[in-house]
Amino acid sequence: MALPIRLLAITHSTALGGNQLHMVELLQQLVSADVAVVTVVVPESGPFCQLLAKKGLSTVILPFPRLSRLYSPGVFMREIAKWPGFSQQFEALLQEAKPDIVYTNSHRSAIVIEPILMRCHVPLVWVMSEFIKFHLWHRLAIYRIVRQASAIVAISDITREALVCLGAAPDRVHTISVGIEPKDFDISATILAQFRAEQSIAPESSLIGMVGWIQPLKGWHILVEAIPLVRAIFPNARFLFVGSCTDDRHWSYQTQLRNRIAELGQEDAVIWLGYRQDIPLIMSACDIIVQTSIEPETLGVTIMEAMAARKPVICSNIGALPEVNLHGVTGLVVTPHPIELAKAIKCLLGDGELRTRMGMQGRRRVEKRFTRQHQMQAYVHLFRDICNGDKNG
Repeated sequence: MALPIRLLAITHSTALGGNQLHMVELLQQLVSADVAVVTVVVPESGPFCQLLAKKGLSTVILPFPRLSRLYSPGVFMREIAKWPGFSQQFEALLQEAKPDIVYTNSHRSAIVIEPILMRCHVPLVWVMSEFIKFHLWHRLAIYRIVRQASAIVAISDITREALVCLGAAPDRVHTISVGIEPKDFDISATILAQFRAEQSIAPESSLIGMVGWIQPLKGWHILVEAIPLVRAIFPNARFLFVGSCTDDRHWSYQTQLRNRIAELGQEDAVIWLGYRQDIPLIMSACDIIVQTSIEPETLGVTIMEAMAARKPVICSNIGALPEVNLHGVTGLVVTPHPIELAKAIKCLLGDGELRTRMGMQGRRRVEKRFTRQHQMQAYVHLFRDICNGDKNG
């Protein structure tokens, strides 16, 4: 029987964003597949550390230099000055933990650990979970990673293409999607009716939901402008806004959204729920889920969740979103513009049979391609190949 793979994970953020939540889910799945997660390295304490502890995963707090952004000369030199101390501590951790593989879901952390891993002969698996800006500094910062990492994981076809454009060898880029658990989205009709009653949503009202961080690139303003166009035909339509701001810079954006909704006279149409963890319930309570991103997304987990809840999806025609949501099959893909979005919403609201058919197709697609089981098996297979390759070499 093969010995468990010893895995050390590292990430750059302790905020509870989707990236971190899915990392926890993956690590738990790997543990169940006989992978020993020796520790998770984080730069500071925070909500993510608390979640890791709750799930029985140990953490090591090790502040590392942030070398993936353009800073003023003074700030850049301050970050560079952290390097010797971090390098010494991280190398000592490697010697103590003796991992077979180091896994990271962040290019920010990959940049600082790659030279140390090369020196210590420890394989690196880097997951590209966000698009990297293509200005010169970012190209230079990840130059070594895309050439030296033992494996790079792309979470969609479009991210794979981006990695190859950055110089990664195609045979070292592996496409492994984020996985979800479809059964989590099987909610009883009684619970759904109770949720709608709690939110004062009448049984005859159609409910259109949007879930995500409240920031401009998510395109919330597109949906806001589409609301009066939809309600001109479907006056009982209600809109569920689920999410919160990622940082202080985006509070003004949320204020602008609220003010614009008031100017349009649509305050009674919008329900603001803020940050929620009961996403399966919320998705299942809606009739349609929209994602109106105006910048490319690397995958679109929200879309996968909506499909698992058997809901048709309307998404933008950019990034990886159309890879997940098949136009005319599991939902509709549109240009991120209020008129186009409103037209798509009205199309689905006017055809209950179409909504049901697309919802069922979406659920089948998730069960076939986007489950946690598929994700876990792909990672275990990749890790085994890397370890066996090292032993054979």
